[in-house]
Amino acid sequence: MVSHIGNVLQFLAAAMLAGALVSLAPGQGNNRQSSNSNSNSGQRQTTGGTTVSTGSSTGQNRQNANDQNSTNQGKGNQRPARNQEAAAKESEGAKGQPKAAAGQPGQAAPTRRGAAAPRAAAAPAAPALGEFKVIVDADSRMLRIHPAGKPDRQDMSVTIGEEFTTEITFDNRDVVPFDEIRVLLSYNSEFVEPLSIGDAAVASFIEGEPTAEVDPLAGMILYEAKLKKPLPLNDAPVLTVKWSALRTTPGTEIEFSSRDALRTSIVGAGVDLLGNRRDPADGTLNMSLRILPRNQREAEAMLSDPTVFTGADSKVGGVRMYIKPPEGPVVVGEPFHLDLVLDNRAFSSLDGISALIQFDPSVIEVLDTDKDNWITREANILDGPFRKDFPWSFHLENIVYNSRGLISYRKGTGDATLTRGRSATFARIYAVAKRPTAGSAVVFRFTRDTSSHGTAATYNGIDCLGDSKVFADGAQGISFRVIPETPRDVAQEIK
Repeated sequence: MVSHIGNVLQFLAAAMLAGALVSLAPGQGNNRQSSNSNSNSGQRQTTGGTTVSTGSSTGQNRQNANDQNSTNQGKGNQRPARNQEAAAKESEGAKGQPKAAAGQPGQAAPTRRGAAAPRAAAAPAAPALGEFKVIVDADSRMLRIHPAGKPDRQDMSVTIGEEFTTEITFDNRDVVPFDEIRVLLSYNSEFVEPLSIGDAAVASFIEGEPTAEVDPLAGMILYEAKLKKPLPLNDAPVLTVKWSALRTTPGTEIEFSSRDALRTSIVGAGVDLLGNRRDPADGTLNMSLRILPRNQREAEAMLSDPTVFTGADSKVGGVRMYIKPPEGPVVVGEPFHLDLVLDNRAFSSLDGISALIQFDPSVIEVLDTDKDNWITREANILDGPFRKDFPWSFHLENIVYNSRGLISYRKGTGDATLTRGRSATFARIYAVAKRPTAGSAVVFRFTRDTSSHGTAATYNGIDCLGDSKVFADGAQGISFRVIPETPRDVAQEIK
């Protein structure tokens, strides 16, 4: 499906869903050109000792930064300027090298060492995914995967559902000719799906038809091509890959990989050119990818606290439940109310809540209030007016035991995102005080007994209240004073 003149490999969606290894023969796809396949085509001239910005790299990265640092000490940021005689000899010797045809669609012009190609200043990128600096060895040749149009970044943030493009660039400062390309990429198919591959920079030089394979179950792409003649190409994207972001994640990798006897390689005269001649195992840099939720507040929550995301779309923890204090003094014989609040501004997944509330029955009596409630049997606390904020699917329990001083309340939902980002009242307790006291507590009760229900907020059985690893946290009760019954004018003055 990759044809000459920079046509694009279009993956067969049905074959990818079948999960089989798909061999993509030439000429089977359409000619939809990737919109970003020509970006950054060979316009950046790099020199020895250049400092590049990269993102998080894994053990798959074969670039040895420590060896490169020591190699580059004392070299400075550029190689020494050559005298005119040496430059003239090099220019004369380079005349026999093959050149790209002028006006070739999508063709990246080869850049010879010593050419005076200007380098455009790149705008500084915002740090992401642990950005750091790597000193690239001037003598090494490297294959890098990076965001399209951003050759100095090895990390990227996109939104779920977004289509984005990556480029695979060959850093070949010595412009050593090569005649074979093999790229083997691995990716997590839970998070990203490849849509197309473009080979515009090398398409007109390919001998015969290139081949490509995709294994969606293993999350691997293989691209191979042989060139008609050695090509001296530097700092141009030899391949572009268009992707779709499937699920949110704080971090996943798109990596150069190996499979059986196959490994990523750029071959010239039968020799793999990647890496430093002193370390043949290096020579590739991977890319880190972060896929954010569409909701801006949820995206900010992921950026600020990615550690609580336990898997794709499943952030668990940080939920709070608390009782708001009375709006004024609690007076014997006068009704008052306490609001029960669920705070999920931590954007945790949540599919059920349970509130077991204890109070002193000798001090207060809970009034039966069930207007617009789903559950109206026995004595209840009020939740009907609050369904607009929390439209629960399952109404499991809402009952007051005044003689025991207990309230048992349980709700559930099939939509784990229902409460994400919300902080609001989910129920209200109406009560009346029986006698004065210096302090009366209304608190949440917890239990480890799985046969009964204590206070909890859960997702797939996992505790979401506070720290999911800490028992009996994340819920806060109150204590309030009850004053003796007073004449109406005095009570109003106190309020």
